[in-house]
Amino acid sequence: MFGRRLKLLILPLSWLFVTFLSSCQKDDIDAEVLEEFEGSNVTPEVLYTTNGDLSIRYIRVNDDPDKPTIIFVHGAPGGADNYYEYLKDPALIDSFNLITIDRLGYGGSNRGEAEPSIQKQAESVYPILDELLLDSQSVVLLGHSYGGPVIARIAMDRPDDVDGLLFLAPAIDPKNEKFEWAGKLGCSVPTKWLTPKDMETAAVEKSNHVNELEEMLDDWVKITCQVTYVHGDDDGIVPFANYAFAKEKLAHTDMKMVAIEDGNHFIPFQEQEMVKEFLFELAH
Repeated sequence: MFGRRLKLLILPLSWLFVTFLSSCQKDDIDAEVLEEFEGSNVTPEVLYTTNGDLSIRYIRVNDDPDKPTIIFVHGAPGGADNYYEYLKDPALIDSFNLITIDRLGYGGSNRGEAEPSIQKQAESVYPILDELLLDSQSVVLLGHSYGGPVIARIAMDRPDDVDGLLFLAPAIDPKNEKFEWAGKLGCSVPTKWLTPKDMETAAVEKSNHVNELEEMLDDWVKITCQVTYVHGDDDGIVPFANYAFAKEKLAHTDMKMVAIEDGNHFIPFQEQEMVKEFLFELAH
């Protein structure tokens, strides 16, 4: 019993610590990208794109029209830097164009200006898709945690333009949505000043998340591409119950379901080789 209580305490504190680290960014974030890749034999491009009043920053490695493209979408909080290790990976570089984005409200995408609309989060990525489709490139989307419903919304809106989805512990089930106490601090006027900027943004997103997910309930049938879904059965941040929700809502697709025994929420960072394997399966 004590171990269980300790675990319930440690998980939110770990999330808070990760959030704090993600908020400690240099002022010149574009220069920081180049600095991060020094010595890696990889020269990333730092790019910006707009869709109406929606503007995002993204980092790209490779621009080869003959290669499939993988777009990485982070959770809440997070940033494009969550996937830098993937952008440095020789096997991925040899096979794909790689793009990681700062979602609206994070990094170079109007950091601190929270955008709780999943629809708008998705629409901010459409100019990138449009550019890729000019060269008839196939596109695979990877979404972790809050990034899961974002890539789902993209595939719902543009089913003919997405070739594969890789969900990693996605927060997609409105009936099993958790809003941790640490996140609630970012929504309360008396405590907002205590929270890092990225955590405050995440808190605004999460406080609206149930309503946003409910608006998507009838649209899961619109997803037509191949899907791989991965979730740890000991995830203390996004409940494993999302697994059953996905199995029901995506039963009409070519779907692969993977449950990681004793796995936690941090799949992109702890299971990189597994994630790479699934990306190759979806993109070829």
